[in-house]
Amino acid sequence: HSAFTLLELVLVMAVIALMLVIVAPSLAGFARGRATTDTATHFVAVTHFARAQAIVDGQTYRLNIDPAAGRWWITHDDGSGDNFVPTDSPDARSFDFPEGLRFESNLPAQDGPLTIDFLPSGYCELASIHFSDQFGNTVEIRCDSPFDAYHIVPPNGGSR
Repeated sequence: HSAFTLLELVLVMAVIALMLVIVAPSLAGFARGRATTDTATHFVAVTHFARAQAIVDGQTYRLNIDPAAGRWWITHDDGSGDNFVPTDSPDARSFDFPEGLRFESNLPAQDGPLTIDFLPSGYCELASIHFSDQFGNTVEIRCDSPFDAYHIVPPNGGSR
């Protein structure tokens, strides 16, 4: 009968442990690199939520972005036409940017947070948004038409 000796088993375990020590740092970098893409994907999902709710509720919904505080959230028109209140939905709560993420956009500068409005007609304000991190990962989000949805732009810069 053939079998493994204790020495052979220990050697195999040592080789596996050595391989894990070598591979583990690159796996940590992979998780850090995914934060930019994951944030962009989540941001796009929130824009889709705001647009859909604006159409369904017949109210203007607003995506508020505060790059200085590193967060974004949804509010909606309370019916007065100029007063936006927090939206009572888990999908509209305040979301934070991951640490080290940079936000850039072509949204007009203003006092307070940057905003993107989603109207009951399905119309939304156009913008181009870039998320980037210290590892060189960059993701662009944009809306190409006022009646289109926000989407992540493929790396080659083309359309969806």
